[in-house]
Amino acid sequence: MRRKKLLAVFLAILVLFLTSCKETQAKPNTLDNTTSSVSSGSTAAAVISMLYNSKDSFNPFTCKTAQNRLLTQLMYDTLVVINNNYEAQFSVAESAAYENKQITVKLRSLQFSDGASLTAQDVVFSFETAKKSSSSYAASLKSFSSAKAIDNVTIQFTLNRHDPYSLNLLTFPIIKYGSDTLRDSDNRELPPIGCGRYVLNNDEKTLIKNNYHAGSYNVSSIRLIDSPDSESVNQTVSAGAIDYYFTDLSDNIIPKMNGKSADIPQSRVVFLGVNPNNSIMSNMYFRQAVSSAINREDICNSAFFSKAEAAKGPFSPFWKEVESYQTIEAKPNLNTAVENLNNAGITKKDEQGYYLLNNNKRLVLTLLVSSENSSRINAAELIKKNLNTLGIYVEIKAVTNEQFKTLVTGNAYDLYLSEVRIENNMDLGGLVKLKSGTALAQAATSSTSASSSAPATSSKPVSSTTSTEGNVASSTVSSNVPVQTITLTTEQAYKGYCDGVYNIQDLITAYTAELPTIPICFRSGLVIYSEKLGSGLFPIVSDVFHGIENLK
Repeated sequence: MRRKKLLAVFLAILVLFLTSCKETQAKPNTLDNTTSSVSSGSTAAAVISMLYNSKDSFNPFTCKTAQNRLLTQLMYDTLVVINNNYEAQFSVAESAAYENKQITVKLRSLQFSDGASLTAQDVVFSFETAKKSSSSYAASLKSFSSAKAIDNVTIQFTLNRHDPYSLNLLTFPIIKYGSDTLRDSDNRELPPIGCGRYVLNNDEKTLIKNNYHAGSYNVSSIRLIDSPDSESVNQTVSAGAIDYYFTDLSDNIIPKMNGKSADIPQSRVVFLGVNPNNSIMSNMYFRQAVSSAINREDICNSAFFSKAEAAKGPFSPFWKEVESYQTIEAKPNLNTAVENLNNAGITKKDEQGYYLLNNNKRLVLTLLVSSENSSRINAAELIKKNLNTLGIYVEIKAVTNEQFKTLVTGNAYDLYLSEVRIENNMDLGGLVKLKSGTALAQAATSSTSASSSAPATSSKPVSSTTSTEGNVASSTVSSNVPVQTITLTTEQAYKGYCDGVYNIQDLITAYTAELPTIPICFRSGLVIYSEKLGSGLFPIVSDVFHGIENLK
């Protein structure tokens, strides 16, 4: 089977080499030297190659594979696109305004690939199709309750909560009304009709220019190479048989592909979850000490191949809107860490320099991590090293994904290292729902009537058992260790934010003071593309092909 796959890849490369030579000789294309973003003398290919999966569809709401989901970005435009500062830029939309839990969108004058005019009814149909699907678009639209066409070019979206950044979620693909059920003469499923840059030529397995879409289109055709499984994907990429490849790096593998590369921000935050039932971890000062001891910069560079950015708070450091509000340091600050440990009542050390509990037993923390993620394993080792340097003894417990879920659900950990995706509207609910830390263990009905947006604290003696392993016995924390209670918890601030009571600064302030979870870094994605495409491509958060239609 492996020989057949390798032979198929070799033949595909040979065919591509021969045809590409012929096409390049027949139609050389030089980029416009007056375009500032393109290097002088660069050329862009008339035909390029990308991966697809023949066993999957090109319906953006039902396709399952990463290859086909990626290609749908070329076939279906969206109301807005999200740039690398997490700002919404108009695409199909000409304008948009948010007010009182509603977004009113005006459409540009556009046509689908079959020549039909794009209308508000098509947008509403696409929205409703997305909401009903099992795709990631449905998850991102969960705060939207409805959409209706006001007239032929105006749509009104209604939300079920206050969300001033909800415009960032209008990135669902626009398809023509009713075109999601199209079939060919052999009853094969056809892609819905879109208004994107390219359309599928199913017979030749290529994407060709949409003649109704603006752009110079030096890349007139995209040849599709079938890669039905991860093995064939890796072989095809490594063989250099494609000209464009994107990976979210969730497999922790940097592709072996020559060409230019670009990192793309992703709202995938790697964080430390803390056990709310552990009296040490439930202490606000202790969590602050742990956070201050971590070298986030080192973790980004060493564990995540420099394809991550150190977390400055709960939101992406690329989001300009909150740049001045997020204050977590990228490098360790041991002085601050020790000060917080002292505030937590932890001052005594043993002969080896590790902190002791009040019964003179060593304070030991168990750090839970998935053994199936090499980057997180490496990150866990670095965190252990950082905390050991501070004087906190850490034992790493690496388990399978299934075991990891079971142990986290059962609160059988002190700390755990994981990752969660935050939507483009920067909804902090993904972290809030983890129920980590004192505040997030409270009921969701907590009052949001706190008089100040700045978190206040008060001492509350608590006795609980601290988890330990090895030759160190479990120990009860004495009642004179001050465990902090936040007056305005992160959960309360989040609920108040969704109700329009608090703003994004209030939410960040509450989170940073409490640290119900400890953010480590935000992972990036990676695009690698052929030199022959020139330098006019600018992949962005919601469009990894941004600029491909304007290469000259």
